[in-house]
Amino acid sequence: SVRDSNTEKLVRASGYDKEPVLVLDPTFMYALQPKLTERVKKMIEKPYILFYHCDGMQNPEYERIAKDAKERGLVLLGGGENNRNFSYNTASLDPFEWMSLFANAQEVYTGTFHGVVFSILNRKQFKLHISIESRKQKIAMLLKEFEIEAGKEIDYDKVYEIIDNLRAQSAAFLENAIGRSN
Repeated sequence: SVRDSNTEKLVRASGYDKEPVLVLDPTFMYALQPKLTERVKKMIEKPYILFYHCDGMQNPEYERIAKDAKERGLVLLGGGENNRNFSYNTASLDPFEWMSLFANAQEVYTGTFHGVVFSILNRKQFKLHISIESRKQKIAMLLKEFEIEAGKEIDYDKVYEIIDNLRAQSAAFLENAIGRSN
């Protein structure tokens, strides 16, 4: 099995004699639980916008967003990163604390595949700032798979119908594959 179309193309091009099966990214297959530690509780006391690796975003853009956030009564947090516009330094969070930032955010700005994944898992509206070329195709494939149009309001009921269907198909394939290996 493969989890994305790039890997599927690579397997086909390699001459491997079996047809690859596209399964749901494993992050969607397991219910991960965020961890609300005391330091995270302090960070999320006020409603916030979460930034997760918006590489290349210039300070004037951060400042514009910070001004908009302030007018809306929101603070800015970076998920595992630091910037002078952020209200807290979150660079030392563990993965479960990091997940809790997504779970409690009002909205998310991200430039990464997993930033999109955890926004979707937590049913958060998100805005993309993708400056690294290799991320664009992978994120675009994920959005297409879940019928999400970048920059538009996300209908999570529709998205979760797709996810639930893909979870069932992927689980059935994986269970069958494991059963055959015995």
